[in-house]
Amino acid sequence: MRTIIVAIAAVLLLAACTEDNIKATDIVTQIPWPDEERAVYRVLDDDGEEVGTLEMTVDPEGDDAYLLRQHFTFPEANFTNEADVVVGRDDLQPRHTTYVIDGPDGAASCIADYVGSDVTVLNVREDGERTDTLDVPNVAYDSWTDLFIWRTINFSQGFDIEYADIVACQAPAPPQRLAVKLEVTGGETIEVPAGSFDTWLVEIDAGRDQKAWFTTDDAHILVRYDNGDQIFELIEYSGNGSLTCCVGVGLGIGVALPPTSARHSTNITNAAKIASTSQAMRTIPSLTGRLLAVDSYNGS
Repeated sequence: MRTIIVAIAAVLLLAACTEDNIKATDIVTQIPWPDEERAVYRVLDDDGEEVGTLEMTVDPEGDDAYLLRQHFTFPEANFTNEADVVVGRDDLQPRHTTYVIDGPDGAASCIADYVGSDVTVLNVREDGERTDTLDVPNVAYDSWTDLFIWRTINFSQGFDIEYADIVACQAPAPPQRLAVKLEVTGGETIEVPAGSFDTWLVEIDAGRDQKAWFTTDDAHILVRYDNGDQIFELIEYSGNGSLTCCVGVGLGIGVALPPTSARHSTNITNAAKIASTSQAMRTIPSLTGRLLAVDSYNGS
């Protein structure tokens, strides 16, 4: 059976909180983006080498919803993945998630439909399909929207909150509920390819420490994100926030430029070799938090 590399959402990191401890909390205080927004990031590995790019967009979906999209490209590894989530315009509660991944080791897709108090998840791979259903708290967010919804919290010194995340499309593994804790721990001036920005630092606990920096203006644009395996740095933004144009110069910077490290591209392409047993699931450097090498579709 052929092994496939699957990217999953930002906060699925060895979940440390039991379902009984999850708080169904509304964390949205203000939605800061316009109806159309686009931000591009370079993705650095843990050695500081550029290995890919991420494009995040916001678009209207009818009169009462947004389409939140993340598109990753790893040119040298010939690897892409895209996550689209339709959420309510006012509350950002998930309605529908589509996830597609394509690379040298194969293709896979996932569809999650949120109806009532349940989410039904269909995973499709070349070797079969799997359907799972999970109970959803009355207030919860899809994990593929985390980098968006973190922008909506109350940015003030010492603010902290916990909420329920639904990790619906996470490769062939079944969906799960996850408790995520956020804390605004201070302000920092951050240098990224797009420029220098005054930011709020948010520390995230989802079973593993992560950090995210957001501009201090009303747009609260994500400038930098460190998930422990990789770092995202802003290189381009268009919308109504504090950036109005783009940056396209510098070594290894640019939407269409290939990764600067062939060694790490090879590691990503061949990461499936890590899996050594049937139903194995091992952590390796990721796109939005981690990549999983999975060699059994039926594993749970």
